[in-house]
Amino acid sequence: MSQDRARASGLVLPNAIVSAGLLVLIGAAGAGKSTLAAAWPARQVLSLDAFREMVSDDPCDQDATAAALAALEAVLVARLAMRRRCVVDATNTTREERAWLLAAADATGTAAAALVLRTPLAECLARNALRPGPLPGREFGRRVPEEVLRRQFTAVAALTGAGLRDEGFAAAVAATPAATGWSVDMAPTPLPTASAPAA
Repeated sequence: MSQDRARASGLVLPNAIVSAGLLVLIGAAGAGKSTLAAAWPARQVLSLDAFREMVSDDPCDQDATAAALAALEAVLVARLAMRRRCVVDATNTTREERAWLLAAADATGTAAAALVLRTPLAECLARNALRPGPLPGREFGRRVPEEVLRRQFTAVAALTGAGLRDEGFAAAVAATPAATGWSVDMAPTPLPTASAPAA
């Protein structure tokens, strides 16, 4: 990430994160992952929604997820093998969703880092509510079912730096929205505990 991009995003990251060949964004729907990913050059960002659109003409088509993941994995492995940085923009809230990314990093000798977005639940829900539902004739829209979002948030809140390192990440930090951009917790163990506001 260039210094200009870092200043524009209000995000200052430790060297272990900036230098990682693979950066995995982790956060619930509406946490701001895609907005934050824009701090990196577009060629480095591998967005699952973008790959869904590539394979199905619809970034919201959940039925295209398997094909989109296969395409994303092919590009990821090719870039890592050529020592090109990759920033993976997807929820990545479960260990299973992260395992294959770490396997690709391990297979190519690439250091992987995790950037956990600690956006408050109320903010995620509010952003999600503003997203459009399905277009006429379509089953899926950008709006995620609330129960899915809450489940994602709970999974993110349970993450710790030690746990992520046990999975295989070389480094992990948490970022929280702040008035000036993002506040980053540099201490990777433990990641700060996110508390859900009362429903």
